[in-house]
Amino acid sequence: LISSIVLSFHPGSSPVVYFLFRFGQTLCPVCMGDPQDPLCLPCKHIFCVACIKQWLNPGQMYCPLCMQPVDDDFPMFPSNDIRLVIVSVKISF
Repeated sequence: LISSIVLSFHPGSSPVVYFLFRFGQTLCPVCMGDPQDPLCLPCKHIFCVACIKQWLNPGQMYCPLCMQPVDDDFPMFPSNDIRLVIVSVKISF
């Protein structure tokens, strides 16, 4: 029910939003806490902006979970849509 409500407010929501609702994965794999300022890499893994910035270095940019390369110019901005979903998932459990 919550997923349909959020998706109705955000009809263009990304597959990451769907994944979060389906599987409820809300922890940052680096710090194992709730993602603060969540950032989604191109591989769809979600991290705290601060955690992933510590991990990624120019010339050595890859996801710590799946090792998929990340472009050096990848924008490091948090996602408000993902933040909203994480809060909704926590409320539904």
